[in-house]
Amino acid sequence: MASQRTYTAKEVLAILTNVDSCESDGGEELSRTYEITSDSSDEDTSCASDEVIQSPPRKRQTTSAPSIRASLSLANRLLESNTTLLGTINKIRREIPLEAKNAKGREKLSTEVYRSDGALLTVYAPKTNKTVCVLSTMHMHVKIADDRKRKPNTVTDYNRMKCAVDIMDQKVRAYTVRAGTRRWPVAVFYNLLDLAAMNAHVLYMACTGSTESRRVFLCALAEELRHRYLQEKELRKTPRPLPAPGKKTQCQVQSHCNRNHSINPCAACGKYTCRKCRKEGPWLCSNC
Repeated sequence: MASQRTYTAKEVLAILTNVDSCESDGGEELSRTYEITSDSSDEDTSCASDEVIQSPPRKRQTTSAPSIRASLSLANRLLESNTTLLGTINKIRREIPLEAKNAKGREKLSTEVYRSDGALLTVYAPKTNKTVCVLSTMHMHVKIADDRKRKPNTVTDYNRMKCAVDIMDQKVRAYTVRAGTRRWPVAVFYNLLDLAAMNAHVLYMACTGSTESRRVFLCALAEELRHRYLQEKELRKTPRPLPAPGKKTQCQVQSHCNRNHSINPCAACGKYTCRKCRKEGPWLCSNC
């Protein structure tokens, strides 16, 4: 029987941005190599939870993470769960060496590589006095492209993998249901609605071959959900009991009166209607 693997809440948060796995490019390791040590005091600063989620073993996948979530401790734990990590890492992390944090005096378009067991930290300088730190457990070696920008393959793969995430964020911001709120569960619910609507549009175009714009699709989707909700609301309504025929009772329409009395029901809906709330001609209420 296959053993089950466990994921902490912090790992699940990073896996939510899961993308298709990519083959690591082979190449000769470049620049200097340093050892990086993990600081246990910085492991669970963003999410303190002991809850775990059990999942069956699966094929190796790659997770793309932003700088606010990526860390060396998270990369090692994901690697134990057969998941590689590729993402930018914030320079305030304690596991980053001081040499990697310092951006002054670096040559433009230069690259430095730091290694810690199965993790690689690539420090790339796209401009003078500016560096980008990319943490990767997907690559075994770093290969620099032979072009004008001389980007390492870790940076190139990260840009390619995050492109789909950026496009998704751009589409969600264009048509969103988000509103100002101070409760984080409501904010998460708004985000789930936006993602579900966008995925529904993608599946609709893939299954039907339609070229309908996303705006028209969202309007139709909202109208269908609204119509279904109103139908269920009408079914939940309990009809108001009608009095016995010929009995004097209050007007059940009360659109133009103030609780007048009536003995004549509406010929269409059967509600007792006074003279002020009836229409001209047959004895019909103003709603019929």
